[in-house]
This record gives sequence, structure tokens and C-alpha cells, in this order.
Amino acid sequence: MSGKIEPGALCLVVGGHFSLGKRNIGKTVTLVQRVDPSLGITINGRRTTYGYCESWFVTGDGLHGVDFSGASPKPMVADWCLIPTMFLMPLQDDGFTEELRRERRTDNLRLSA
Repeated sequence: MSGKIEPGALCLVVGGHFSLGKRNIGKTVTLVQRVDPSLGITINGRRTTYGYCESWFVTGDGLHGVDFSGASPKPMVADWCLIPTMFLMPLQDDGFTEELRRERRTDNLRLSA
């Protein structure tokens, strides 16, 4: 993982707006698609954005978000939601080079033999 904000990256949720978004703090999510506030994203047939800031459509377990399937949005718990970029911290393994990974694999093989 490069530690970048890009599709497929793992991120830690480090903040949120209002009580609903704050329930996701500490959860790990996978970034799926960046959502530009001027363009939005279609979810369940309804065009939506996070409003005023860039956000990401993310997946994860037990995420708190907004259900857009009915006549009016309502809170939900699902495996996806929109999270503003400012509240995402990329998880990275920059401390592990490929050489270190090979060395650890070799050590593990020696221990199991």
C-alpha cells in the first residue's frame, strides 16, 4: 500500500461531521470512488454529494451513513457510505520494504520447519 488516497486504498476514519459520521471514527474502510462535490454520485437512483467538500464512496463493516432509497434520507448502518476526504487517514506499510518482507517470510519458514 502506497499510503495514498486512491481507489483500493485502506484508510482509517479519523473524524466525522455530526454524531452519525463520528460513529465511524476508528473504523477501517476501503476507498472505492472519489466524489467531487460539484458532480456527485448516484446511489439507489438518487444523485447525491456530501455537499460542500470532496468525499469518497467507501466500503467497510457496519458503517454509519445515510439511506437515500426512500422519499427522504434517513440514518442507516451498511457496508458503504460517503466520507469526506479530510476524515480519512491512509494506512501504509512504508516501513516494510520488499527485502524485509522476504526476510520475514524466510524466518517464518525456518521457524515452521
